[in-house]
Amino acid sequence: IKETIDKTNLGHWKENDEVNLERAMKLGDRLDGHIVQGHVDQIGTCKNIEEANGSWYFTFEYDSNLENITIEKGSITINGVSPT
Repeated sequence: IKETIDKTNLGHWKENDEVNLERAMKLGDRLDGHIVQGHVDQIGTCKNIEEANGSWYFTFEYDSNLENITIEKGSITINGVSPT
């Protein structure tokens, strides 16, 4: 659990904080959309959101010490949702 606390915001939660809990899918449930799976390698902070020509551009800041494990055009999620 230490790694989860180190690499997520779980360590910042306090009693009575609101969190998103989702039920597990049942066998036979339909899968739809972009499925993302894997481990949380790091967290970041959204510093800017810009709209241009019908697109949205997000700027994130993250720990530069972890650049060696950051994959260009790799998968990210925002609160568990893939923006792609």
